Amino acid sequence: MMGEFLDATQVTEAGVGAGGSRRYTAEVVAGWDIAGNANGGYLLAIAARALADAVGRPPLSLTAHYLAPGQPGPAEVLVDVH
Repeated sequence: MMGEFLDATQVTEAGVGAGGSRRYTAEVVAGWDIAGNANGGYLLAIAARALADAVGRPPLSLTAHYLAPGQPGPAEVLVDVH
């Protein structure tokens, strides 16, 4: 199961985004959902992998507020480091 999760949360650096942020692409994989919407912890894991890559270490803690349900398909993560 761990290999499947690592594969499903993989991110790829895709250059510089708006305002100089680091841009990552990912794929929200079907099957990591609750009633058809991507599980919030799964989505947060994708964001955490991008953050860890951008700063060179895993985050100590994360908080998220979801504005809409996540759906399977391509995703973009922007990381601003200040």
